[in-house]
Amino acid sequence: MNEISAFIPKEDSSYPFTCFAQGSFIHLEDEETEYRISFNEDEVLILFFHFKNHRRLYVTLKENSIEKIENKTFWNVDKSRQVLAELRGRNFDRFKMSLDFINDFTEGKCFSFPIAFWAQLVMLCQQNRHSELNLKYLCETYSDFTEYSKKIEKKPATNNLFEVDYGNRLTGNF
Repeated sequence: MNEISAFIPKEDSSYPFTCFAQGSFIHLEDEETEYRISFNEDEVLILFFHFKNHRRLYVTLKENSIEKIENKTFWNVDKSRQVLAELRGRNFDRFKMSLDFINDFTEGKCFSFPIAFWAQLVMLCQQNRHSELNLKYLCETYSDFTEYSKKIEKKPATNNLFEVDYGNRLTGNF
C-alpha cells in the first residue's frame, strides 16, 4: 500500500487559514508546528481549506488516474494529485454533510469506492439532491466494489402474489 502525507498546521500557527484532510487513514505524526497525516495514496483524498472569507474543498485522485486531467500540486500534500472536483461555499457545506453521513453509513469504507461514485456525489451536492435516501442508494449502488457490500443485506422484494427481485442497483437519473 502506497502512502501519501498531508501536512495540517496546528491551530496556533501563523497561517491565514485552516485546513483538514479526509481519506483512508493510515497513521498520524505530531510534529512541532503541524500534524503529518498519512493516507492510502490509491484512494480518494478530500482536502478542506477554510479561509477568512471563503472555503474550498478538493476531491483528489491518485496521479494519472484519469486521462486529460492535469496533476496539481498542493502545498500541504507531499505528492501531486488529480482534482476531480473543486467545491466552494454552499456546495462545500453540502458535500461535507454528505461525506459525514456516507462515512458513518459505510463505516469509513467509502474512500475505496470507484471514481464514478465521487463524481455522482459531487453532482448530487451541486444539484441539492443529497438527501439521505439518495446517498444510501448511491452507496448501495457501488457497494459491490468493496468489502462494504457484506454489510448490506440483499433480499428480494416479495409480494403476496409473486416474488420480484429488483436487485440492488439504481436505475434512472439522480
